[in-house]
Amino acid sequence: MSGMLDDTSAQIVRRLMQVGGSTIPELSRAIERSTVTVRRRLLELESQGAVEVVARHHVRGPGRPEKVYSLTLRGHVLLPDNYQELACRLVEHLFTALPDSEARVLLAGSAVQLAESLSRGWPEDPALRRRRALQALDARGYFPAWREAAPGQGIVFGHCPYLLATTRVRDVCIFDSSLVMGLLHSEVALGASIAVGEPACVFLTVDIPRSYRIK
Repeated sequence: MSGMLDDTSAQIVRRLMQVGGSTIPELSRAIERSTVTVRRRLLELESQGAVEVVARHHVRGPGRPEKVYSLTLRGHVLLPDNYQELACRLVEHLFTALPDSEARVLLAGSAVQLAESLSRGWPEDPALRRRRALQALDARGYFPAWREAAPGQGIVFGHCPYLLATTRVRDVCIFDSSLVMGLLHSEVALGASIAVGEPACVFLTVDIPRSYRIK
C-alpha cells in the first residue's frame, strides 16, 4: 500500500503511473526533488522490484544515455487500491441476484479452484499437506495454526482477511471452509467464526457436537 512509502517515493510511484515512464531528470522536475534524492529512491524501489529500467534515452552532447524507469506489476500494488469495497459489493450482489443455495455453490466452487491451484503437486501425506496448507494460508493473511485439542483437531485462523465482507454476508465463511477442505483433502466443520465476534475461526476435521457448530 502507498502508506508503506515515504512521501518522495510515493510521488515517484504516482508519477510513473501517470506517465508510464520517466528519466531521473524528468522525475526530478515533476516532483520538485533533487536528482540525487530521486536516484536514491529509484534504487530503493528497484531493489524491491517495484520499478525497472525499460529503455535508455540518448541525449545530445557527451555523457551516458539516460535510463527510463517504469513501474512493474509489484510497483502498481504499491498504489492505493479498493479491493475491499469491490469484494463486498460483489458478494452482496451475488446473494441478491441468486438464490442463497446457488450463491453458496459459486463461493464454494471458487474456493475449490483456488485450493486446486495452490496445492497442485502437493503430496497426499496428511502431515505434509497440513504444513503446506498452513504456509499457503499464512501467505494470504489468515495467521493460521494447527490445533490438537477438544472438541477436535483442525486449523485455527487468527485473522479474517475480508472481515468486512463476512459481516455483510455471513455465508462468505463458506469460501474459507471449502478452501481448507481443498488444501487438506479432508472434510471440515466451521466450529467458530470471527465474523460473529469470536476470537478466531476454527475449522475442525472431526465430527463435533451440533451445539458447537455455527449455523
